[in-house]
Amino acid sequence: IRSSFHLVPWVFENKEYKLQFVDTPGHIDFRNQVTDILPAIEYAIIVLEAGSLVQSQARLIIEECKAHNIPMIFFINKLDKFTDFLDNLIDLEDILGKSPVVLFEGESDLTHIKFFPHTTEPFSDQIKDELIQWSDELVISSWENTSSKDKLALKGLIEGTNVCKLYPAYGGSAKSGAGVRELLDLVCLLTMV
Repeated sequence: IRSSFHLVPWVFENKEYKLQFVDTPGHIDFRNQVTDILPAIEYAIIVLEAGSLVQSQARLIIEECKAHNIPMIFFINKLDKFTDFLDNLIDLEDILGKSPVVLFEGESDLTHIKFFPHTTEPFSDQIKDELIQWSDELVISSWENTSSKDKLALKGLIEGTNVCKLYPAYGGSAKSGAGVRELLDLVCLLTMV
């Protein structure tokens, strides 16, 4: 019923990071635990359960993060049990006022799941376009130099998330560890501005 703190040493692109996580209570009755900690966080990782609607506590955290302009990353958990996460995405679109950008593929086989930007090949131009469409500057750059779309998409992901114009969504299974490494790498990537 209390927020807990966890320090995780992490190496990303040969640089050492110390990620400080704050795990907040998952029940609406402990709202103060969430709102009190918001000024101290740089990013919010909102963990959602696949196969269900966004729960009231997650909704509260999302709304509070939006109000305080805290960048959010979504992790759709338990894909080892449920591969249907459409309800999560529909609820998120309703809460956020825009669709999150789904940056993983292959959830039916978690041993072969792919994540952007860890691999860009399977990702369609539509996903890459979603990552740049929030910025007129990036869109114009993509028209002028079509060969740099991967670099522009990566730049759009980093900058767009940091200014709360994009909401990336990863998925996997915390139980098996699928997607967790990629999620922590994404957090490190976002801090590289």
